Amino acid sequence: MQFLRFVILQVLLVAGLAALWMAGPLQQVLTGDSRWFVVGIFTVAWSGLMLIAFDRIEDAARVQDLLPVVAVVAMQIGILSALAVMAQALMSAGDPSKAVGGFFSALSTALYVSVSALCGYLWLKLTLWLAYGK
Repeated sequence: MQFLRFVILQVLLVAGLAALWMAGPLQQVLTGDSRWFVVGIFTVAWSGLMLIAFDRIEDAARVQDLLPVVAVVAMQIGILSALAVMAQALMSAGDPSKAVGGFFSALSTALYVSVSALCGYLWLKLTLWLAYGK
């Protein structure tokens, strides 16, 4: 019965992802500079789902607990890289518009990676809670 709840929940969540893909917001995340980072985050989250499918609940919970840490670290790295891009562009007497563009590009990458990690965390949390009561 638990595995059936797991499968039904995953079908519903994947349908939600498909709806986001068709609506457009998910395409923006997966086609920009953050593409490989987001794919890496989702791979970690999906490995947690595979652990749940193989009934390794405690290991999946460890993967779930790792994802918020990844979100925080990704945001901090993104902020630091955005500031570095801005400082480098301004110190080289370059075009300020390029500096601002690089700054916001680095910040958007950090935001996408952090949100992806938090979505993976919530996906695993919801699966563990609804399918297995943990």
